[in-house]
Amino acid sequence: MEQNHSLSTTDNWAHVNRELVHQDWDVLYKKLAGYVDETAVDNEAVQTLMKEHFEIACRFYIPSKEAYIGMGTTIVATEVTDSQIYVGHVGDSRLYLCRNREVKRLTKDHSVVQDLIDRGFYTEREARGANVGHVVTRAMGRKVDVEVDTAEVPLLPYDLLLLCSDGLTDMVSDWQIAETINENISDLDMAAKKLIALANQNGGKDNISVILMQT
Repeated sequence: MEQNHSLSTTDNWAHVNRELVHQDWDVLYKKLAGYVDETAVDNEAVQTLMKEHFEIACRFYIPSKEAYIGMGTTIVATEVTDSQIYVGHVGDSRLYLCRNREVKRLTKDHSVVQDLIDRGFYTEREARGANVGHVVTRAMGRKVDVEVDTAEVPLLPYDLLLLCSDGLTDMVSDWQIAETINENISDLDMAAKKLIALANQNGGKDNISVILMQT
C-alpha cells in the first residue's frame, strides 16, 4: 500500500470558518488517499477530484461579514503518493520541488504580474524590481465558482517540497530560497525558520506561510 501525504497552505483566511474549511480538506485528503490506495491511479481522475473539492471548499471562503466583502484567499495543496506529486492551486501561493539541490516552481501565479511576464513586458528579474501593483487574478472567496489549476509530477527518492504564500516569494527570490534550503537541507525546521526570517528581514509586507516536506 502506498503511503500518502497531503498538505495545503493559504494566504489570508481570517474571515472564514476555519473549522468547516479543515473538515472539508480532511474529506478531500481521505478520498484522495483512499482512491490512490485502492485503485490503479488515474492521474486525470485524481486531478478532477481535487478540483471538485477546491470548488466545494470555495463556498466556505465567501465572506460572511460586510467588512470582508471583496476579500479572498489564495491556496496551494498537494497529495503525495509513492510515485506521484499531485498539486492544485488558486492564486499566487506556490509549490516548489527541490530535487538534487535544484529548486523548480511547479505552479504558475494567477496574478497581473505573471500575465505581464507571460506577455513579454517583463522578465522574472525585471518584474521583481518593477513598481507593479500586486493583484491576483484568481482567488478563493470572491465568487462561488473558481478555476483551479492542477498538475502531476513523478516523485523521485529524496524529493523535497516547499509550499508557501506570496509573503515569502514577494520578499525572497527563488535563488535565495534554493540557497537557504540547500544550506539547511538536514534540518528542515531550521530551513523554514530562516526563510521566514529572511522574508521579514527584506520587508515582511504580508503573512508568511512556509511548509517544507521531505518525501
